[in-house]
Amino acid sequence: MDFKKLKKFFFLETKSITKAGFLLTFLSSLSAILGVFRDALLASIFGASKELDIYFASFRIPDFLYSILIFGAISAAFIPFFNQLLKENREKAFLFSNQFLKTILLILFSFSIILFFLTPLIIKKIIVPGFDLESQKKVIFLTRIMLIQPIFLGTSSVFGSILQSFERFLATGLAPIFYNFGIIIGILIFAKFWSINGVAYGVILGALLHFLLQFLIAKNLGFSFKLKFKKVVPFKKIFKLIGPRSLSLLSRQINLIIITALASTISYGAISIFNLAQNFAFFGANLFGVSFAIAAFPKLAQDAKTDKFSFKKIFNETFKKTFLILVFLTLFYLFFGKILIKLVLTHGKFIPSSNLTYQVLIIFSFGIIPWGLTPLLVRTFFALEDALTPFFIGIFSDLIFLILAFVLTKKFQIYGLAFSFIFLCWIQFLLLNFFLKLKKK
Repeated sequence: MDFKKLKKFFFLETKSITKAGFLLTFLSSLSAILGVFRDALLASIFGASKELDIYFASFRIPDFLYSILIFGAISAAFIPFFNQLLKENREKAFLFSNQFLKTILLILFSFSIILFFLTPLIIKKIIVPGFDLESQKKVIFLTRIMLIQPIFLGTSSVFGSILQSFERFLATGLAPIFYNFGIIIGILIFAKFWSINGVAYGVILGALLHFLLQFLIAKNLGFSFKLKFKKVVPFKKIFKLIGPRSLSLLSRQINLIIITALASTISYGAISIFNLAQNFAFFGANLFGVSFAIAAFPKLAQDAKTDKFSFKKIFNETFKKTFLILVFLTLFYLFFGKILIKLVLTHGKFIPSSNLTYQVLIIFSFGIIPWGLTPLLVRTFFALEDALTPFFIGIFSDLIFLILAFVLTKKFQIYGLAFSFIFLCWIQFLLLNFFLKLKKK
């Protein structure tokens, strides 16, 4: 094996937003294909069952912790400071990355410990109030195991932000592939010994692989962990960016908790069907929408104050490209959704639930456009140093969603829940787009 060529491959630099976007899209497509394979394995082996519902419900608290404190908030707060310091002094930039990493680790460990003890109360009263006591206990056990996941992924996100700042998008794109590999190992190997618990152990393995890949590349770029704490940027400035951005990401986690809680009252299997149909429907939207948003964000953040013309041009071009792809994806799912469900999910223990999953998939298809464009809109607000507008829009949308979902789920079961979610996607997208246009004038 030629290690020099391998190192050169992992250190690939991508300066063009379009090239970076397509590179991330390609890598995300590999990860998404693995994700579909992962879901197909879960569906075939466990079916739309109590066990699989327990597995999906166990993600709610760890995902809440990761999404609120880490996902988006780290890159949005870290990249602007790191880029600015990198222009001035490379060593100073890496000292800041040490300060930031230690702060994030302290926050993650603190919240993980608190949530570990609060898990029984949250699971029983909020996440799955419709589950029986035995199932609730299993959700509590798996949730506590998976609280390790956000610690690995949170640390990895700091290194991922360093790589994005150096325009090393390849390793950033490969990390989720490693994560999915870990989960698939859990399904195919660990689950044979520990059933659904083994899949949770696979999640931890995947998070560890995600971390190791980005850490090793960042280390080679110049990062080194310093035991001595040195404050490079005032904490007030950091939290001024992290705080509002974390709040702006609160919306999605709130509606996921609402969905899980309401689905737990329908019947066993409803959570599994909803999650599998949603993952399948938004496969392409996540693939293209998130990839192009990630690729555009560093330059949007850079040009937001210094070059308004370039800022608008980058946003408009990225928006149009993403929109056209999402329109095509919507039509594709509407025409070929049944064939796809048959090919991917209609196997093993999931066969009896495949028709209901297809019907829910069709409802989700009408939300592909807003779902796929929202990451770009939110990151554009972040680039403009405005996280409060997405936050208030999210909270307002969630209130409407809560009322609508509560009413429609009682009357139409899982169909009502799916329709309510699509309505939420469109409300958020339209409001974000409207206020962003006002802001850019």
